[in-house]
Amino acid sequence: MRNYTAWFKDYDQRENLTVFTDPKTGEKFQAGFSMPHAVFRTNHGYDPFINKYRTHLPSANDSTIIRYKVIKDTFLTYEKSSVKI
Repeated sequence: MRNYTAWFKDYDQRENLTVFTDPKTGEKFQAGFSMPHAVFRTNHGYDPFINKYRTHLPSANDSTIIRYKVIKDTFLTYEKSSVKI
């Protein structure tokens, strides 16, 4: 958004509390999962101010939502593994 920047911190509740309603099914689903040391780039706003101006919502099975969850799950799997850098 022009002249507006949303800053997010680790475990930011604005991201965690982002719930979208699937336009195809009417089903609500959690769309944000914040974590420490991770920056997600998404096609959808997780800041409430930005969200109130959105014009399109993805469905729960849109590729953009699936990619976000794959990245999140990959970070969580890595964090739980014994492999450390």
